[in-house]
Amino acid sequence: MERCEIFYEGVKTTEKSARMIRILIVLLGFGIVAGRGYCTEYVRPEIVAEYLPEENPAEETAAAGIMEKTVPAEIAAEPDDGAADKGIDIPAALSVWEIEESVLPAYTENISETEAEVALPPAVDEPALKVPEGAGEMGESTTVPIVPGNSEPEVPAMPEEPEIEVPAVPGNPEAILPPATDSTDDPGVSVPLAIDGFLVDESGMICGVTDSLLIEDGCMVLPSEGCTGIASGAFIHAPGGICEIYIPANITYIAQGAFAGLAELEWFETAPSGVYCTEDGVLLSDGGTCILSFPAARTGSYKVPAKVTRFAPGAFDGACISTIDAVDCSLTDTGGIPETIQLLQK
Repeated sequence: MERCEIFYEGVKTTEKSARMIRILIVLLGFGIVAGRGYCTEYVRPEIVAEYLPEENPAEETAAAGIMEKTVPAEIAAEPDDGAADKGIDIPAALSVWEIEESVLPAYTENISETEAEVALPPAVDEPALKVPEGAGEMGESTTVPIVPGNSEPEVPAMPEEPEIEVPAVPGNPEAILPPATDSTDDPGVSVPLAIDGFLVDESGMICGVTDSLLIEDGCMVLPSEGCTGIASGAFIHAPGGICEIYIPANITYIAQGAFAGLAELEWFETAPSGVYCTEDGVLLSDGGTCILSFPAARTGSYKVPAKVTRFAPGAFDGACISTIDAVDCSLTDTGGIPETIQLLQK
């Protein structure tokens, strides 16, 4: 649409120019005719010849050629009376209509050829905006320096990591990994055995209990086969309700703290032929001269037998009694009685 408007404006401008040229030619024709008539009638020929330039045949030939192109030959000249008397031929004055009909068609053809040559200006792409050189908002230069011969910065290439070669073992080109084994098959790891609801390690020590542990009337009976001792903390995870423990003759070693966690325990019972013995439900060792463990649920006061000479370390740990009466015996080692229990000696 914009190009059409530009073309239309150009055509209008050309038409206006052609019309102005026509009018100027008409006026020029009238001026030439009037000027010649005035000069020939009122000015003497010798004066005119003095101020007129010398005739130039080349210029006259060129002017004649121009007039042949612009003024058609059909234009008739009317003789002027004054000029005829002096021997000068002056073309007669023509009307405006005759000049338009005779002289201007040649100019119209030239103008038409000019209009044909009028072409729309080629579309010019707008140039890309460039950052003006100079200072920015903060006075800093906005001109980006250009590195000659290197429009884009080159990133240095990272060196490739060398491959690590594993040295081959002589006589064994390929390393063979040992097959994966379960922890239970590892000879260094012992798996406790389950015997009558108890867990027994490889040394024969009872170290725990299983879910199949049976408690009858609050009494827990230790296995009579497959074990020889009780490890420390073996019954921490035992179920509640254990009030009595039976220790068979095969149990020959009881570690310190073996009965920890049995808060409801009130009585110990042992086999007659075993290493350990009991008196009034208290577990004794060394032929009855050492108190090995006291039931934790017992309360009140406890009178120590006269033959007891010492208490094993931790024998009264967790006990709920308030007083230990050892007046009738001679103690050489109390084994660390808790501060909550009062010891009476002679």
